[in-house]
This record gives sequence, structure tokens and C-alpha cells, in this order.
Amino acid sequence: MDGFRYDLLNATLVPNIWKLATEGVYFKDGCRPQYLTYTAPNHVSLATGLLVESHGIVGNFFHDLATNTTPWMEYKNLSQWMDDFDEIVELFTRQKDPYNFIAWYIAEPDHFLHYNGFKNGKLNEKMQELDLLVKYINDKLENNPELSKQLNIILASDHGHAEMTLQIGGPSNVLCLIEVINIKGIVFGDRMIYVKNADRKHQIYRNLKKAIEDGHYGIKIYLKEDIPVEYGYSKNDKIGDIVLETEPGYNVRTDCSHDVVGTANNLDLYPLMCYILGVIPAPSNGTLQHMMEVLKVPITPIHSLPTKEIEVV
Repeated sequence: MDGFRYDLLNATLVPNIWKLATEGVYFKDGCRPQYLTYTAPNHVSLATGLLVESHGIVGNFFHDLATNTTPWMEYKNLSQWMDDFDEIVELFTRQKDPYNFIAWYIAEPDHFLHYNGFKNGKLNEKMQELDLLVKYINDKLENNPELSKQLNIILASDHGHAEMTLQIGGPSNVLCLIEVINIKGIVFGDRMIYVKNADRKHQIYRNLKKAIEDGHYGIKIYLKEDIPVEYGYSKNDKIGDIVLETEPGYNVRTDCSHDVVGTANNLDLYPLMCYILGVIPAPSNGTLQHMMEVLKVPITPIHSLPTKEIEVV
């Protein structure tokens, strides 16, 4: 579920999702996303167990210097969730070539929160829709005990949301790049700036750094080579020359929520899914050993492969 912040999980707001969580295993402080906390990078990290710098999908929107293109994949926001689940059940249970793994994307509550935020009074209605979907799933599985006995459900999200403070005249905590730098000849990605000329790169960096300090913005700015190693977000050509990291409630735009830190790492879900499916995982940055507490049975040797940090070419 896209944009499902960890603290939206509670027995009052979403009782059926809460029931699903408490009857299984859940991370009470959330699951730490990968840097930067955008949808596309984290979806690929979930599916591969790789750091963003390893798999190369560095944002929802980024520039590929090798091809001088800006990749973009179109998608459709389908809301017929119950029909979708009926199809999923059919794929799992059909006689010929039944599926054993399905990844299902639900665009809410992310879509709602981007346009409405937390405070307009309608979030509860959207969360109730999601909760009714999970009730439908539970009821469907209760009527199909054979599938229910074999099925493992991992309900994950890619990031959370943070409310932005507004004032008359617009947001007071949005850094508008066009007001600070000359954007001619440079390319933008998600909180990234690509600059071909090294001298100009440093000038842009200095101008933005001063604007951030003078405006008391909750924003950190990095040259690519200075990004902390632990972020796993520097060793890839698709990452911009300058990266802007916003604190919750702040944003960066070209023309005028962020991090959720928890006790689990979403990279570790990839080796967990491989373990459940009984397949040997490809080398990744995830570690199955971190998921020991969620397993009912011990890890067998075939799944105890080392998963050290790697570089993918």
C-alpha cells in the first residue's frame, strides 16, 4: 500500500489490517525505507533486496547521463481492488500453471495524501476503504482454506508522509530553486541536480547552501561525493551531482515527508520472500538473518548464503 505510514496502523482506524498484523508479525516502529524515500526506488529494493545505488532506479524521476534520457514508466491507478484480488485468487488456484508469487500494488493512501494531507478530515474514509479491502481478503481466504493454509501475505509500504505547514502566499517551507539559481542548462531529478560543468556545480552548491542557511530551511545539501556511505546512494551514474535531503515538512521544487525510521529494513524482505518460495536468492544487500524473529521454523542452510554489500554493474 503506497504511502501507508507506520503509525496509521492501529486497531481503531483500520481494525481488519490491525487483525492481519497482530495475528502474524509486524514491525511496531515501521520498516525503514531506502534513501531517497520515493516509490520507484523502494519498489525495486523490495523486489531485489538491493540498495538504490546498486539497482540504479534512483528516483521516480531521474536523468540517465549515458543515454541523455529521462526514463518514465506510465501506470494506471486502478481502484477495483476487490476484483483485483478475485483475479489473484484465480491465478493462485488454477489447475494449469498456478502462480506461486504475486506482487500487488495499491496506490492508496499515497494518492489521497498527496492531494489532501492528513488534516482535511477525509483520511479516515480512505483508510476505511483500505480496511474493507483487507476484510474482503480475509473473508475470501476463510472460504478457501486450502489456499489460506499455503499463502504468506507480506503487507508493505514504500514510504510515509509528512504534513507541510502552509501560510498566506503559499508554503513557507518549500525551497524554490528557480529563485536561487539559474536553471538554464542543468537537469533535475527527484531532489537531484545534474550539472556537466564542475565549476558551475560548485557555484550552484554554494548558492543553494547559502539560501538554505539564510532561509532556515530543514534541508541538507550534498555533493554526490559527500553523500554518507551508509545511505547507499552514491555509487551510481544516475545519481545527480547535487542531492537535496529534506526534513519532514519541507520540500524542494524547481518552479514555485519524509523519512520514517523503524526497526526493520525493507531490503531484508527480498531474502525473506525467496526463503518462503524456496528459491536461492540472487546476491543482494538484504540479509535473511535479520528476519529470524518473524520465522516459525529455523533457516535451512540453502538460505544461509552471505548477503554482503555488493556492486552491480
